Amino acid sequence: NEVRLFGASELHLITELFVGDFSEHLLGIIDEANCVIHVGTSCFSNYNTYVCINLNTVLLPSVKYVNDYAFYGCASLINTNFDSLITAYNYSFYSCTALLGFNAPIATSFGEYCFSNCTSIITVTAPSLLAAGSYCFSYTTSSTHYSFPSLTECGSSCFEMMYDTDLTNINLPVATIIGSRSFYGCFALNTINIPLCTQLGPDN
Repeated sequence: NEVRLFGASELHLITELFVGDFSEHLLGIIDEANCVIHVGTSCFSNYNTYVCINLNTVLLPSVKYVNDYAFYGCASLINTNFDSLITAYNYSFYSCTALLGFNAPIATSFGEYCFSNCTSIITVTAPSLLAAGSYCFSYTTSSTHYSFPSLTECGSSCFEMMYDTDLTNINLPVATIIGSRSFYGCFALNTINIPLCTQLGPDN
């Protein structure tokens, strides 16, 4: 069951089509007109009840904003295109456990728990990222390294991990503020590249 969009301007206007009765059957959402700019709150996931558990493909190359919980718990999601993304808000991709990689070349901010518990994710490519919220990349236990050349501010527990994490390297060459416990549980971590003047929170 695949949905192809040709003219909608804000995806949250048709949220009801993707929640409830249809959510478990939806396999893909593709914006062929490149006109969708906004994914509304809980659009593909009413996180307390229904989740699009079979959704595996989301191609929304013109989307600039992904609201809270938009893809929360979409455990089959693998193929994505968010080339125009600027901001992904809190819990937007939380527990997308099949997601292997995420590319957002012009994104500037990711909210709290944005990719938390994405246990299969290996790479997140966001060269323009300026801010990452608390727990943003926590428990992404398959990642071996993170490199964000423009990131200046990390929230608390941003990279917090479980003990079996593979994370060995973090590169944050222009970071100015790193919140508390950002690297807690990263027992495999060998290298952290940050400026000498970076303000570190407690328990780092």
